[in-house]
Amino acid sequence: MLEDNINVMVRIFSVNNNKNINFKAFKVAETTNSFKNFPTDINIYKLSAEDSPFLDKLRKTDYLKLYPKIGEMKLLRWQHIFDYCIFEAKDKLNTTYLAVSDNKPCAIMIYKDDCAYYLKGICAIPTETNKKVAGAGKTLFYQLFKNIVEENKRGAILDAVIDGPFDVVKKYEELGFLEDLPSKIIGYSTMTCNKFKAAEQLKKLSASIEYRKCNNEKTDLNQFTD
Repeated sequence: MLEDNINVMVRIFSVNNNKNINFKAFKVAETTNSFKNFPTDINIYKLSAEDSPFLDKLRKTDYLKLYPKIGEMKLLRWQHIFDYCIFEAKDKLNTTYLAVSDNKPCAIMIYKDDCAYYLKGICAIPTETNKKVAGAGKTLFYQLFKNIVEENKRGAILDAVIDGPFDVVKKYEELGFLEDLPSKIIGYSTMTCNKFKAAEQLKKLSASIEYRKCNNEKTDLNQFTD
């Protein structure tokens, strides 16, 4: 009986004491971009399925409160995209990267690894009221293109939202993606970028993004949710 009570107490302590969770995230790079004529520092972290406790905390992000200027309907769509990204990030078969600026998560990207990368989702995360971090999405695409080139993948495929708060189809076209496949999902447009375009975009983005590789520094993600 005493042993059973001790085991129950240990389980309760393990659930409540989030500071002792053994996160598996790794810091893979530090970057500085100059897209808005002033330097913006963004760090990139690679997450694993074991980072679910952090993802649960991150999911509490409320777009209706953080970005009220673009209207409720568009915000609800943005929130849905973000929630879907969190859902896909928990799948151990997917690869997840988190962009962090000034100790605040500012974007998340998830893809499935195959002969080409299938981008499950990429989403900006407001850091202050009506404020996004400049270049956060492009910084994650830099990482995506870098991985394509280094791992000799065929390219990347994504389903772009066509009824979201921003014109992402145009943004993806600027990043080398083409609308050349009929989408099977209503409200989306399937786009592809081959490995040659990825290499071109990597070189192009290098003009605005200084990328400094880190030695996979293990990171406690609690610092980004306190």
